[in-house]
Amino acid sequence: MTIRRHRATLPAARVWLWLLLCLVWIAPALADDAPAFAIEEAGLTLDDEAYWLDARMHLKFSGEAEAALDNGVPLTIELRLEVLQPRWWWWDAEVAEFSNRYRIRYHALSRRFVLTDMNSGESRSFSRLDPLLQALSEVKGLMVMPESALSPGETYQARLRVRLDTDALPQPLQAVAYMSPQWRLQSDWYTWQVEP
Repeated sequence: MTIRRHRATLPAARVWLWLLLCLVWIAPALADDAPAFAIEEAGLTLDDEAYWLDARMHLKFSGEAEAALDNGVPLTIELRLEVLQPRWWWWDAEVAEFSNRYRIRYHALSRRFVLTDMNSGESRSFSRLDPLLQALSEVKGLMVMPESALSPGETYQARLRVRLDTDALPQPLQAVAYMSPQWRLQSDWYTWQVEP
């Protein structure tokens, strides 16, 4: 009695090819859900003897950060602007710096998310996290420095970054945040030229 064995390589290859195509198709959708901070655009405007910052950001928390927020842990977001004067013979000179911090807190009793501008003390309340992050991602008319900080006729480089401040977390959570990539939420520096 002879037993014939069928070669299973062709169906197995088709399955692997199908899985690979599915992965390629699904990967962009998965990437959209990945936690990320990014500066999409930014600029400075001179008006009323001061420079005002306008910026648009992308802010997406990780699952761990959202879970901590839902459990009453406040999260602090820092928006940092630096203005540098390029020098060919030495390191760039830092002419001005500005930092604005925002605290996000969830109140379980009211089921509301509260966004507080820690520089001005102004607070706003939201029913969901997504609208809060959308409001935070649009910075309009934030006064960052006086006109006298920059000299006319000079060329400067401004750079802006947004990050989750892990140093502001409660002490027991800081050790976890330093080890986990889910807590390393920080944009790259967004740079542009400023000519007063």
